[in-house]
Amino acid sequence: MLAQGVRSGKITPMTSDLTLLKNFADPTATHQFADACWRQRPTLSPNSWRVWEGLTVAKVAQLISHATTPEECAERLQAGLNLLVVPSPVQETGLAVVTQALQAVQIERTACVLVAVVPWQEGATLATLAPMLTWQPDVVVFEGVTPEQWPLAAELGEQLAYEGMIGCYGLASETWGLPATEPARLDLAVCHDQAREAAAKVWGRRKRSLFRWLGIPLNLLEWQTVTLANTQARVLDGVEMVSVLELAARMHMGVLALRPLVAWVQGQGVLLTEANPNTAGLVPLVHQHAHGVWQQAPLAALGLNVVASTPGITAAVCDFPPGVSLATIYTVWDHGDIVDIAPFAEAVA
Repeated sequence: MLAQGVRSGKITPMTSDLTLLKNFADPTATHQFADACWRQRPTLSPNSWRVWEGLTVAKVAQLISHATTPEECAERLQAGLNLLVVPSPVQETGLAVVTQALQAVQIERTACVLVAVVPWQEGATLATLAPMLTWQPDVVVFEGVTPEQWPLAAELGEQLAYEGMIGCYGLASETWGLPATEPARLDLAVCHDQAREAAAKVWGRRKRSLFRWLGIPLNLLEWQTVTLANTQARVLDGVEMVSVLELAARMHMGVLALRPLVAWVQGQGVLLTEANPNTAGLVPLVHQHAHGVWQQAPLAALGLNVVASTPGITAAVCDFPPGVSLATIYTVWDHGDIVDIAPFAEAVA
C-alpha cells in the first residue's frame, strides 16, 4: 500500500540496515504496487509499465546518484518508479537512500526491482565481488567488460546466482551498436552462447543461463542498437543478421536504455533537454512522428518517452538532470507511448 505522501522537509533518518533490502522482487508485490499507483493516479497510462519475467516495472527507472536524497527517491517511488539502478561507486550512500525512502513511504522491498551496476575489474573473483552484493540485488549488471573478459564475467554471474546473492546478471556496454567489423565490439549472440556454457559449468547441467539483462546506449541521437544489424539470430533455416535490440527481444531479455537524455556525439556529451539550446532542432524532427499531446511536449519528456517506447526496451534509466523533474515523468506517464519508432530512428540515423 502506498503512503499518501512524503511529509515536507527532510525525511527523519531511519535505519539503513541493508538486511531490509534482502528478498528479491516478487511478481505479486510488483503488480500490486502498480495497481496502487493506478488507484492513486487514475490518469496513468497502462503503457507506463512493462512486465519482465512476471515482474511489473516502470518504463522509466530512477538512477540513484551521489546527489539523490531520500526525499527525492521517496517521491519518485510514489510516482511509480519501482526500478532502481544503483551504481557501485555510490553504493554505500545510495543503498542508505533507498532504504530510508522505502521506509518513509511504506513500500515493500519486494515491490521494487533493484539493479547493481558493477564496473569490471581485472582479476575479479567471487571473493572480490561478494562483499559488494550482500544486499541481494535482483540484478547485477557488469560494465566495462571486454569480449575476452566476458566468459569469466558470465561464470561469476552464474556463481553469484547459484549462491543466492543475486537473481540474475547482465552486461552494459557502449560497444553494442558498433559495426560487426569492430574488434572491440561485444557480440550479443556470442555473449549469449558463452553465458550458456558458463551456466552448464556452474550448475552442472544444461540450463538457460541467468544472463538476462542488457544496458545499451540509446537516446534521440544514438540509434545504432536499433537500426544496425550487427549480430546473428538463429532461424529455422540458419541465421540472419539483426540488431542488438531485436536479438535481445527474441531472447526475452530485459533491456535498460542508458543515457536517454545524454548523447555522445563526436567525442562530446550532449544534454538532450531544454537546458541545452543546441538541441532545439530535434523537437520538430520528433514532432513529425509524434501525435496528440506530444506535439507540445518539452524535449526532456519527448526524449524519455521516445526511448522508453522503443519496442524491446524495458526501461529508460533517468538520472534527473537539470530541467527534468517529476512533472516531466508525469507527462511521460499520463500519455502512454509516443511515436512510430522505426521511421523516427531512420530519420535520425
